Amino acid sequence: MVFRKFRRMSERLSQTEPLEQFLTAKEVASCLKVTTRTLYRRMDSGNFPRPVKFSENCVRWREQDVKSWISSLEMPRASAVSAPSIR
Repeated sequence: MVFRKFRRMSERLSQTEPLEQFLTAKEVASCLKVTTRTLYRRMDSGNFPRPVKFSENCVRWREQDVKSWISSLEMPRASAVSAPSIR
């Protein structure tokens, strides 16, 4: 009986969109090759997305927010590379 409920639930989940992924400060810092302190400094200065607070001692960043932030950094660099050089 329990197995059937689980099976039905897993079938419904597989038919819906993928669940949103959340990352810890340590995971985000590791991905960006910075310390967690640098991560919080960037966040406090407004240069990094704020995390989702699940409880008093549990915050996580949405993976999509981190990816979007990284993409926003890459856009100006791409346009600078394609700009003609001035001689």
